[in-house]
Parts: sequence; C-alpha cells; structure tokens
Amino acid sequence: MASFQCKCGYVLSNSQAPDDVTIWAYTDREWDEITSDITDIIDLPNPRNSVWRCPNCETIYVFDEQNKLKKRYILDPEL
Repeated sequence: MASFQCKCGYVLSNSQAPDDVTIWAYTDREWDEITSDITDIIDLPNPRNSVWRCPNCETIYVFDEQNKLKKRYILDPEL
C-alpha cells in the first residue's frame, strides 16, 4: 500500500523511506516467533499488521495483511 487518505484529509504515504507515517509494531508473540530464527536484522519480516500514524491529526490506522483497514484509533480530545 502506498497511500491512504486520513479522515482529516491528509494523504498518508509510505512510498518514501524513511517516512513519518509507518510504525513498526509486532505483538510480543509475533516478536518471539520471528526472533527465534533471525540471525541478521536484514532478515526481519514485516509485521503481520501495517500501522500508520497521521502526522497531521495523529490518528492511528491498522491494516491487515491484505491492506484492508481493521482499526482506526482517534485521539481523546479530553487529554
């Protein structure tokens, strides 16, 4: 997935590296499974879910392995 429009209208893109959108997040179980066989950081696979953060409004989006939106997390305005 190269781009996605945030609810605030900002166009998120991960087409450049590094970017300010992609968050690398592994579950603890996922990390244990992959690091038990990894000998070089270059062999580290992508996480099962892709997590993006909008640099404009800080909304967090979680996409599944087929790049389908699974969850959207919005900041609590009272914090």
